Amino acid sequence: MTNQITRDELLDLITVKKGPDGAWCIRDVLTHVYGDVIGDIAGNAYGDIKGTFVGTIDGRRWEYIETPVEKLKRLIGEGADRATLESAINQLEENS
Repeated sequence: MTNQITRDELLDLITVKKGPDGAWCIRDVLTHVYGDVIGDIAGNAYGDIKGTFVGTIDGRRWEYIETPVEKLKRLIGEGADRATLESAINQLEENS
């Protein structure tokens, strides 16, 4: 058995179109991506990103911001001291 995809199988996973520069490009990915996307996404991404995101979203730099709940969970997991945990709990209460 071969380990290659057929053209028809591939076309069941994507749709294609000509881009603004006249070159063919992938329009839609109709399945999961296991690997890297090298290039731009002009459209929407639905689902989770498990890995690293480098770039912008609508021209704005993307930055991960830890929520107070996530911070408290992380600190508990790291075995933080009492004062640090109390500070995190106070921040959580202020944002509730």
